[in-house]
Amino acid sequence: MLERIKYRRQLRRFRKEKIHTKKEHGAYIKKATNEDEKDYMIYEMRNDLAEKDLRVRELQTVHFCREADKLLIPKPDWNDEGMWEGFKNPRLKRIVLTTKGVSDLMARIRDERKERREIYRDWAAIIIGILGALIGVGNYVELWTKV
Repeated sequence: MLERIKYRRQLRRFRKEKIHTKKEHGAYIKKATNEDEKDYMIYEMRNDLAEKDLRVRELQTVHFCREADKLLIPKPDWNDEGMWEGFKNPRLKRIVLTTKGVSDLMARIRDERKERREIYRDWAAIIIGILGALIGVGNYVELWTKV
């Protein structure tokens, strides 16, 4: 639970940094005097935003792979290029999950958690039913002992 809170906090921080970067570069782009300078500022902004997006994807990859390991869920196959990115891209420092890989792994995690919750829910229903029956029997016995 604590890891999920840390993940959400880091994700929020990265998104705030991205918004700040957009505002900061937007101000510089408005101050640009000629087209070449403006194009260069836009290029720099896109590079900075791509770097922020990469950090978010790295965070997601680490988080969801840890969750999958905890729940004993298999991670996507390394040979599936639709799931992993970074083998052929020199810009990426690490191998990260693609959007398809993240959504696939999230769906597996969700399904596993749902199955585990259903097990507890079934047992809780059984226990509550037995307790209700015992209380009913106890009240019935109490009524007959008073008569």
